[in-house]
Amino acid sequence: MFRGTTQSIGYTFVLQYENCSPKPTAGTATAIELNQATLGWTSTADFSSWQVAVQDLGAAIPSNTGTYDYITGTTSYTKTGLVPAHQYQFWVRAECVPGSGIYTAWAVTVLFRYFDMRPDQCMSAYFPNDRFG
Repeated sequence: MFRGTTQSIGYTFVLQYENCSPKPTAGTATAIELNQATLGWTSTADFSSWQVAVQDLGAAIPSNTGTYDYITGTTSYTKTGLVPAHQYQFWVRAECVPGSGIYTAWAVTVLFRYFDMRPDQCMSAYFPNDRFG
């Protein structure tokens, strides 16, 4: 018989209802500049509108009650107002029928960041938690 202390592991359980499918795939973050980045994804269905959530790296999957960017007619857009040298992630979900407010599950987590590395900063920039190259 085993005797000892019981281990506890904290976790967050997220259940997403799949109202329609397929959810977006193949996320990208390109043209990453000082305060903006172009975010993109692939939609394999005939969707024409999406919600995009840009969050701090490591934030939980978006809830249904947040404020998100609403994108129509294209599978990419430029997110502005970003902070230099800050790590972000983005999520996207497709709207099942335009204007319905009914969506696929959140998908396509993509991590991105911008480094402002001017020559006078090269020797003083230090990122101890750099995990992405």
